[in-house]
Amino acid sequence: MGWPSLVGLVLGVALFVSIAWVTSTVEGHRRADMIKCAANLTELGNAISQYAADHRSQFPDSFQTLTKSQHISDALLVCPAASESYIYVGCGLSTKSGTAKTVVAYEPLGDHPNLGINVLYGDGHVAAVSGETASNIAAAGSCPTKP
Repeated sequence: MGWPSLVGLVLGVALFVSIAWVTSTVEGHRRADMIKCAANLTELGNAISQYAADHRSQFPDSFQTLTKSQHISDALLVCPAASESYIYVGCGLSTKSGTAKTVVAYEPLGDHPNLGINVLYGDGHVAAVSGETASNIAAAGSCPTKP
């Protein structure tokens, strides 16, 4: 193997390693953003539980109601990966009707491409879902907005 071939081989390997590193770094950031979203939704679940404890077991009608009564930051309502607000569907629910299978809030589809969405359930747990489950949750919509 001559000198030019060896240089080409070294440069090729270096390019491959660089591309692999960049790809893994980007993927790591995407997963970190997904974890941050789950943490935000967990905090929102705690605030909803506190609200319900103060309001005869009723969940708030909206995130706006929640932020006014629980003194939480508006930044908590936004996915850090996409700067889109979470979608609240907990209006009309209570601690009795909000179960481990009842969706209370979720993030918009597309906030974390190929990773799915985080969903807050009525019992306060957060789970990542993908595929058809995520699409079905998103198709359910949100609470009607009040004038």
